[in-house]
Amino acid sequence: MEKPLIKELQEFLIARCDEININEGSPQFKQADAEVDRLYDELKALLSEESQKILLRFNDRHCERMAAAANAVYQKGFAEGLQFIVYLLIS
Repeated sequence: MEKPLIKELQEFLIARCDEININEGSPQFKQADAEVDRLYDELKALLSEESQKILLRFNDRHCERMAAAANAVYQKGFAEGLQFIVYLLIS
């Protein structure tokens, strides 16, 4: 049987997962992000106006997809990890 404290803590933490800024703690992420932006700008400059619109839509959808996937995985893993820690503490 699941203990109420675990469920309440899990809901509290999941609600706050979006407040964490990955940029703060990862120089590797910052480097990769800057390189992606540079390559995107370089490619965009080589394309026609119509192709730039397609590239922009592609980039928007790709970013949405990656954000949704990362958010789901992070929330599940973070919640499960904390649930395990709390379980060990109150067992």
